[in-house]
Amino acid sequence: MNTSSDGAGKLLRGNAPFRRFWIGETASLLGSKVTGLALPLTAVLILHATAAQMGYLTALELVPYLILALPVGIWLDRKGHRLHKMMAADLGRTFLLLVIPVLYLFGVIAWAPLYLVVAFIGSLDVIFSLGYPSLVTAVVPPKHYLAANTLVQGSRATVQLIGPALAGALIQLLSAPLALVADAVSFVASFVGLNTIHPIEPLGTPMGTHDLTKGLRFLWESAPVRMMLLGLSTVNLFNYMFVALLILYVTRSLHVRPETLGLILSVGAGGTILGALTASLIVRTLGSNISSRHCPVYYPTDSHPSRIGAPSSHFSHASPGRVDLGLWCDGP
Repeated sequence: MNTSSDGAGKLLRGNAPFRRFWIGETASLLGSKVTGLALPLTAVLILHATAAQMGYLTALELVPYLILALPVGIWLDRKGHRLHKMMAADLGRTFLLLVIPVLYLFGVIAWAPLYLVVAFIGSLDVIFSLGYPSLVTAVVPPKHYLAANTLVQGSRATVQLIGPALAGALIQLLSAPLALVADAVSFVASFVGLNTIHPIEPLGTPMGTHDLTKGLRFLWESAPVRMMLLGLSTVNLFNYMFVALLILYVTRSLHVRPETLGLILSVGAGGTILGALTASLIVRTLGSNISSRHCPVYYPTDSHPSRIGAPSSHFSHASPGRVDLGLWCDGP
């Protein structure tokens, strides 16, 4: 009997379009880890951000998902041709990311262009992320879905482990704004991968007159979906408050260097791997209902700043080897 790893290997060897697609997206995931650290460090180290400004920056990254996710999803379903839209999103994100290092080199980097770049990249991220699942099914036969998912999740887990450390080293070497070039290059790799696969995509469907309201009505009228949405929204609200201030706190109050911060984040990502390895066991033991209800409770267990270090303490007093219990709920 073939294992999932055997199936993944056969898929990579036998399906050239998926192989090129997977390589490009893995490169893009790695580049996104660089931006995930370099962009807030640009705000903190170059523009001397305040807590409020870091909050605005994080909000602008997320607001496109709140506003655009449903209408963009309907648009993609109706118009089809997801591949071309995803390729356009890659080119757009490449251009936008290069704006920041260019402004930095000319000494005119400022908050206004940074805010605009983050907002537009977030909008293009929505298009790409919503088109991604359908494109995978267009290049992978149904019998290989599990193997494809194994490869995608394996890439994400690997990038979670090595990405932040690599990002920190690159930022230390080049500076935070110039490190963004790495993500721009990764989007080019993603574009090249997409340009070579030529999938047979499903045709778009006719636009309904009440598609948007139907989607919203389904979200609200389905009690399980509604409660999951409200629960995850609450978790994300406070989680992103933490995320918005974390890099500001550890760099300014604890004087952490970028390469050290990257290494700490890589070690902490071990919780993602642990979560991926134990999720199925936990669900089989407790059931999906109980597991889902308890995850939001444990999610913030290890996130209190006192676990990282007091404001006046040196970072060497912290516990970089800790594994957040909350990451068990996060998945890869």
